[in-house]
Formats: sequence, structure tokens, C-alpha cells
Amino acid sequence: IVQRADCDSVRPARDVDPAYGAALDAAAAAGVEALAYGCHVAVDGIAVARPLPVKL
Repeated sequence: IVQRADCDSVRPARDVDPAYGAALDAAAAAGVEALAYGCHVAVDGIAVARPLPVKL
């Protein structure tokens, strides 16, 4: 879930957490599909807006 309106894709922050990036790569290689969704955030709530591409 991406709680920003200015994103057009998602990728793991490998420089922040290399182990997470490696685990995500291993999961993808094993057939796990990584999904990401952008959200519309407002004072009265948060709603899923659209799917975003995940760049591994």
C-alpha cells in the first residue's frame, strides 16, 4: 500500500534493507507475485485507488 499520490511504481529500498530485497527476489523467483496499490488519502479516510507496477 502506497500512501502517496505522486508514485507511479514501487521498488524495494535495497540500500535501506538488503535482506528484504533479497527475500523479495527469492519469493518472486519461487512464483510469489508482488502487488502494490496506490491510495487516495483524505481527512475522512483512505481508499485504494489503483494498482502500481512493482519493479524488482
